[in-house]
Amino acid sequence: MAGWRCSPKERGAVTRMSSLSPRRKYDADLETYDQASGRRTSYADQFADIHTPMRPVLSRMPEAQLLEYRALLTDEFQKLRHLRGTTAYFVGDLNMALRGNVDAGGDWLIKDIQVEHEALAAYPVDYAKMAAEIDEEDAARDKAAAKPAVKGAR
Repeated sequence: MAGWRCSPKERGAVTRMSSLSPRRKYDADLETYDQASGRRTSYADQFADIHTPMRPVLSRMPEAQLLEYRALLTDEFQKLRHLRGTTAYFVGDLNMALRGNVDAGGDWLIKDIQVEHEALAAYPVDYAKMAAEIDEEDAARDKAAAKPAVKGAR
C-alpha cells in the first residue's frame, strides 16, 4: 500500500490493536503502562536514600543519568495519558450500553463525544494542581527529615 510508512510487521500490530475489543485494548494499555512504570521505578530505586527508599535523590545522579530518568518518566507519563484516554472510552462505552443510549440508527459519534465530554468534566486533567501536591509532599518530607530524632523510652 502506498500510504503506509511502516514495516509490514508494524502494520500487523496496528491492525491487531485497532481490532481489539475496548476491554482488551484497556488491558493491553494497562500492561504497557505497568511495564513503563516498573522500568522507571527500578531505575529510580538505584539512587534512593536509605531513609526514603521510594524516592530517588536526584542530586546524586550525573547529567546522563538524569536525562535517562527524564526519558523514562516522560515515557511513563505518555503511557498514563494514553491509558487515561482508553479508560474514558471504555467507561463511556459501558455507560452508553448500560444507559441504553445507543438506539438502532443512533449516531455513535455524537454520543461518543458527549460521553468523552462528561468523562473529562468529571475527571479534569490539572497538571498544575498535581505539581503543587507533589511539591507539598516533598516539602513535608524534607521538613520531617530535617528534624533530629528524639530519644525516648522504649
